[in-house]
Amino acid sequence: MLKRLKIDNFAIIDRLDLEFGPGLNVFTGETGAGKSIIVEAIGFLLGERASAELVRTGAAQAEVSGVFDSGSLPAKLRAHYGVKGVDFTVRRQLDSGGKTRGFFDGRPVTASFLSGLGDALVDFHGQNEHQSLMKQEVQLALLDRYGRLGKKAEAYGAEFERRRRLLDRKNASALSEGERARLIDLYRFQLKEIETAELREGEEEELQIGRAHV
Repeated sequence: MLKRLKIDNFAIIDRLDLEFGPGLNVFTGETGAGKSIIVEAIGFLLGERASAELVRTGAAQAEVSGVFDSGSLPAKLRAHYGVKGVDFTVRRQLDSGGKTRGFFDGRPVTASFLSGLGDALVDFHGQNEHQSLMKQEVQLALLDRYGRLGKKAEAYGAEFERRRRLLDRKNASALSEGERARLIDLYRFQLKEIETAELREGEEEELQIGRAHV
């Protein structure tokens, strides 16, 4: 859950500091009041692309930061992202040149890192906005959950991965056989060249002596 959101110099927002309560939080206001900009700022915070136009006029950079409750992440993802505390902080900056920098609990991270984290934290539902339900992997996960096929899906996934590894080994073996055949042909050619030359013992020394007298 997003517990706190801080926005500085983002679009038309000079400075905004929001704290969210548990349960449903609602923003209301007239058109143009800035509701959609808050949503856009959250999207930017969690890895969405941004242009320099989002930096407020006259400012050197825009910055959005958020404090999240780590309990909103499954244990597997908490381990994956290295979350240890009750809360964690995400921060992202955008300068007037369009360059962005992201931070997770104070350490620098990439936009793709934030995007992956955002998929686990936030889902935007609205016109022309990202919806996780449109993702094929989410649809499959929901279908498996509805059919109570979790264990079977995991077993199938493990078997599929084992098959992929065996195919990789087979392909590697086939390549090795091809390389082996190529080397055999090369060695046969080289052997034939040596036999045709009819080399004899001491011939190299005779040639060197002959070059010395020339």
